[in-house]
Amino acid sequence: GGIPGKAFPGCMSEQSNHRPYAFMALALVVVTMAAYWPVRGFEFNNFDDPDYVAQNETVQRGLTAEGVRWAFTTNFMGNWHPLTWLSHMVDCELFGVNPGAHHFMSAIIHALNTVLLLWVLYRLTGKLERGAFVAALFALHPLHVESVAWVAERKDVLSGFFWLLTMWAYVRYVEARSAWRYIVMLLAFACGLLSKPMVVTLPCVLLLLDFWPLRRAKDWRDALKLVLEKLPLFALTAASCVVTFVVQKQGGAVGSFEKFPLLARVGNAFVAYAAYLGKTILPEGLAPFYPHPGAWPSWQVAGSVVLLVGVTVFAIAIARKAPYVTVGWLWFVGTLVPVIGIVQVGDQAYADRYTYVPLIGLSIAVVWAVGDLALRARWPVMGVRLGGIALLLIYAAMATVQVRYWRNSETLFRHTLRVTEKNYVANYNLGQALSVQNRIHEAVPFYHATLEIKPGHEGAHNNLGLTLALQGQWEQATNHYAAALRTDPKNADVHCNMGIAQVRLGDISNAIHHLELTVNLRPQHALAHRYLADALGAAGRVGEAMQHYRQTLKIDPKQFEAANNLAWQLATSPDASLRDGKEAVRLAEIACELTEYRVPQMLGTLAAACAEAGDFTRAVEYARKAELLATQQHNAQLAERNRQLRQKYEAQQPHREG
Repeated sequence: GGIPGKAFPGCMSEQSNHRPYAFMALALVVVTMAAYWPVRGFEFNNFDDPDYVAQNETVQRGLTAEGVRWAFTTNFMGNWHPLTWLSHMVDCELFGVNPGAHHFMSAIIHALNTVLLLWVLYRLTGKLERGAFVAALFALHPLHVESVAWVAERKDVLSGFFWLLTMWAYVRYVEARSAWRYIVMLLAFACGLLSKPMVVTLPCVLLLLDFWPLRRAKDWRDALKLVLEKLPLFALTAASCVVTFVVQKQGGAVGSFEKFPLLARVGNAFVAYAAYLGKTILPEGLAPFYPHPGAWPSWQVAGSVVLLVGVTVFAIAIARKAPYVTVGWLWFVGTLVPVIGIVQVGDQAYADRYTYVPLIGLSIAVVWAVGDLALRARWPVMGVRLGGIALLLIYAAMATVQVRYWRNSETLFRHTLRVTEKNYVANYNLGQALSVQNRIHEAVPFYHATLEIKPGHEGAHNNLGLTLALQGQWEQATNHYAAALRTDPKNADVHCNMGIAQVRLGDISNAIHHLELTVNLRPQHALAHRYLADALGAAGRVGEAMQHYRQTLKIDPKQFEAANNLAWQLATSPDASLRDGKEAVRLAEIACELTEYRVPQMLGTLAAACAEAGDFTRAVEYARKAELLATQQHNAQLAERNRQLRQKYEAQQPHREG
């Protein structure tokens, strides 16, 4: 252990001059923010961002008691990371749903992490220049762009912050052991686990730090004491692993052994390690999703095994001469274990974002090894520095380019298709990006490409169905909806779309079936309630229809069609027990206000409501306006209809319609 007021071996002392550190820290903040400055103008992308923020109403309401409760109890998105949810809520509380502000906050946290990493390394080793180079690699390496420039990956930068904070607290504890300092470390670690479960490997990294640079383990007895010292941390790790597995299993994120056999998973794990090493050295062709091939070629797996085992044996063999290599390499290998694919989560083979913390270990190993080699070989100091600066400039330039790919969904997924093959996620998300811009004909080929790669892709089937529906091809649309439902029978949105299509085809019974399934699966689905009300009305079940119109307006008061249709029932129903002229007028006025009194159908409903309320003067006035508007819109049939109704109101007769 340490002695209060003194440093352990290799560490900077309490009396060290911190001015060089402050200068380095400031320089790192400047270069980090310069690299990520463009994110202030970026949009949310359509890959997870809608679920995390852009379309998440609970998050968008900001910090509320209900939101906090939800954050700690939900398994939404197949993860349990309440602090990550709370961080998104804080952003919404401060900035609303402003994507640029959310992006910029992630960049600020990343810059803070960079400074904290420098401080921890400086505190641990006393080597400011080497620590600064590792921190600069952390700040500017292109592999980290995904974690910073993707709002949905806030969990990476946030958990990284608590990871580094735990390391800082551990250093303070070793310097002067006390219960209070240990509790601070434990709390920081718990916060990391509540941000992203990948932090579970941190206790093992602390044991590595005990070996180097802390040098706390003199023999096996010391090693045993150090393990026992960390039992509370390992207990939190075990609890987090259990919770994470259960949550991801419930959320359907854990792949089955039928889809990903164990042998294929092990092979992919070795290939993933090799891929991470390759992309660390030459970070090109980076993408947010790398498709899992199912099984890699045997030669590729064998080569990856030889590489990983060979480097590991070498790193352990030189543990006495170069302990930093051993520690750095085992840090890299060990921290990737939870996400290396043995427990397969999602369909990706590997992911750039997983390197956010592991790359620190690799950087330490390389930087300290080069530094010591340069000293032994008496390389020119300035030459080594210039070489390092040149490498940082190259990575900074590559990171700046990579950042710009994240400005919107179209840019991101066009780039992804250029650098990957058979990528159904990129095809589908690019199709979505084009669809929301009403570039439907451009989107369709990407949906078809998605289905060629993954025939059962429910989203592509659903969106092709929507595309056909927009063209009035309702029968063909139902074929795609049916295919989507074969993949996911509990998809509320697809059931809703199927129900709407059946309404258009006149199959009211089937329409009611699918729309009732929708509202059972998702009670707050306003559109489903509205179309279910339409279908029930067409089936003569007017009372039930009116209940669903009311539910629609309760969920979404701006659903003017629901307000109009309910007003019409209240004004014209032959059943006197269902009519209410005053309520009909109120609802019809809402519908007219929402449509700025420019829709003749809405004005016609207001006229009928006024007639039911006994105000025939206004009824005649609005019927005349509806007739005039319909004429101006070249809808002769509707104009004639309103003319006939106006004549009834002039005769002091309300309208009744079955």
